[in-house]
Amino acid sequence: DNARPEDAPLWCAIYDSLGVEGILNVASTTNQNVDVDIEGDLPTTCESDFLLAVTNMNDSNIKDSNAGFGKKSIDLGAFGESVYSTYINNGYRTFSGTSAASPQVSGAIALLYSLSCNNLASLSKINPPEAAKEAKRILINSVKPNESLKNITVSNGALNLIQALLY
Repeated sequence: DNARPEDAPLWCAIYDSLGVEGILNVASTTNQNVDVDIEGDLPTTCESDFLLAVTNMNDSNIKDSNAGFGKKSIDLGAFGESVYSTYINNGYRTFSGTSAASPQVSGAIALLYSLSCNNLASLSKINPPEAAKEAKRILINSVKPNESLKNITVSNGALNLIQALLY
């Protein structure tokens, strides 16, 4: 929280290094209601074509009041309230926050790559970095517009998996 890319240039550079190999990373923003473009946040303010930054949407389909935002740095919102997850001793529990929202986006990326769509599959074999950028473009361009994210995120919307799959 409150750190800037110039504070950690090697950390930010890793996303481009991984991107050259075709890896698209997903990062959750801070669990504070702050504009990370002003206040800072790592890694979500790192500028990389191979990083998707996510904020948290609550069960009322609005940005959670304890989630960061940034018109330049935060790409989209995703559901992250009371997410069911595994827990110790073969158990389950719920957890909330931006760290619960970003796995939704990671799963969407995996699903895009798993489709029997020749375009993305072929591109990932001949040009992995471009395939990663295309997956990011698909997710950002297929969001569901959301008033609570308007003018405070890059996409102005929330993850819309069905639209991403149809894109």
